[in-house]
Parts: sequence; structure tokens; C-alpha cells
Amino acid sequence: MNLRESKERILQLAAGLESVFIGRKNVIRTMITAMVAQEPMLFIGPPGTAKSLLISTFCAALGVEDGEYFEYLLTRYSEPGEILGPVDIQKLKNGVYIRKTTGQLPEARIAFLDEIFKANSAILNILLTLINEKKFYQDGKPVKVPLQMLFAASNEIPTFGEFDALKDRFVLKMETRPVQDDHFDELIKVGFSLDANAESRQTLRGLPDIGCNLEDFQIINNYLRETVMARCSREVDGIFGNKEVDQLFRSLVAMIKDEEDVSITDRKLIKLAKLVLADAVVFSPREEITPENLSILAYAGNDFGEIRRLELHVRERLLGMGIPNEVS
Repeated sequence: MNLRESKERILQLAAGLESVFIGRKNVIRTMITAMVAQEPMLFIGPPGTAKSLLISTFCAALGVEDGEYFEYLLTRYSEPGEILGPVDIQKLKNGVYIRKTTGQLPEARIAFLDEIFKANSAILNILLTLINEKKFYQDGKPVKVPLQMLFAASNEIPTFGEFDALKDRFVLKMETRPVQDDHFDELIKVGFSLDANAESRQTLRGLPDIGCNLEDFQIINNYLRETVMARCSREVDGIFGNKEVDQLFRSLVAMIKDEEDVSITDRKLIKLAKLVLADAVVFSPREEITPENLSILAYAGNDFGEIRRLELHVRERLLGMGIPNEVS
């Protein structure tokens, strides 16, 4: 595998998904950017807006092997063993507290946790460590996990403080809304095609044939960290090596914080800049960082109100500069 071929396969995968998931072009682009940066992504929206279907289809298209993908629907009654694996009773008899992790979250490279905010405090604490430090504990000892990407979904975002740390881990939060107002006929026709096992169904079945896989995303991630981010860290004047983009990034962050009153922690600021670079690496010709790559800042909100305001106002600011708003 090489960098150019990996990017070509990723873009081909994006095009295939866009042809079936009508009105989800921005969602798919953001998913791919998050995958490249290996930053968790949260989907928010009512039932029936294709959150779970899009994520599971995306993961299936990558041809992930058994044991490398983990999916689970959380409830307030879920226990740690349901995602980490059951305790090994035989070893416990000898005083060793070890979980059987085969097929569970600690051995997954990509995971999808549905209704993540239904989880109780025991699971939340585990997830914070898994997301932030890529490890969990076996018999009191930290064990590294191979997790490259965590997708999560929820119908709501809680406002009480217990979930603040978890919400902060998800730098990207995107609301999935119904698309029928803008794509009425097209949406129905694709739905018919899927049920009738016609063209759209065949497109989905053919996505794994593209050959895009987790290694492609790992190759791009390695290049992002070891080459692009390393180069930017040495920039004498600015961040991205483009004064226009540097100034716009700074002004958008200031708008988000001061005008929209959205909290941007130091950790979140660094990750947002990383996501801008990730978007450019995949989607910009010659990897040139442009104002269009800053569209990712539209998904930096923390709750429903912030998410909706930012998506509107960040894009309004970019539209004023002639940057297209690709909503379809």
C-alpha cells in the first residue's frame, strides 16, 4: 500500500456511500476526516435518520475482520462486562481479576456505541480511559487497546455535569436530520431500490470490493502525524503555513468562543487544528490547506443548541468568503 492509493480508495468509498445515503455528503466527509485523525465522532439525532445504518454500513464496507469491529446498544442497566468481556471465573478463583476480551471492545479496532449517554457511571469511567489513553485495566494493570476509531450515537445530549468529560472527548458532534424536504423523490427512490434489491443494494454490496480498509486509514494517519503535523509544528509564523487560513482559523475559534459562547478547551483546540489538517490531507488537491477545510469547525458544539448555531454560523462565515456549503 502507498499513500496515494490509500487516498484514492478512501475517496472512492466516500463516493459510493454518498450515492446511497442521500443528503449525507457532509456527514460522510466528516466521518472520513474523523477516521483519518482517529478522533471520536458523535452522531445526534432522532430515530429514523440513518445514524446506525450509516455507521454500520461504513464499517462493513471496510471489510473489518471478526473481532476487529465491536457494536453495542447501551442502556442504563448495561454492565462493564457487556463491553469489556466477562470475568474469567477460573482465574478469579486464583485471585486474578482478568476479563475474557475476545470479540469485545478492548480488542476492536473500530467500534460503534449506540445510545452512549444511557451508560451508567461505571461504564463512563471505562470509556474515558479507553478514548483518551487507549487502554483499560486487567487485574489493576493498564493494557493498551488497538482502537483506531470510536463512533457513537444518541437521540439526546444530557445537560448535567456527569457527562461533561465524555462530551469533551467527542470533539466532533454532528446532528443527523431528516433530508426529505430537500431530497423527497430521490430519497424514496433509493429506499425502493434498497428494498427491491436493485441498484442501490448492489452498490452497498459492492463497497467492500473497493478494497478500502483500516490499513488505508492507518497509512494516512501515520502520514498526518509524522509528516504533516510535524511540519506544522515547525512553522515559524502561524500554524498551517497559510496566513489566510491561519487568520481565518483564529477568527472562527474566537467567534465560537466569544459570540456563540461555546467552550473550547486547550485539548479541544489542538484536536480541531488536527482535524483541519486531516480534512486537507484527504480532500484537498495537493493537500493544500484552504478555508474549505475549516468547515470542520461547524461540528465543535457541545449540545443541541450549540451544534445547530455553529453549523449555521460557521458556514455563513465561510459562504461569505465564497466557500460552498455542500449539504447534499
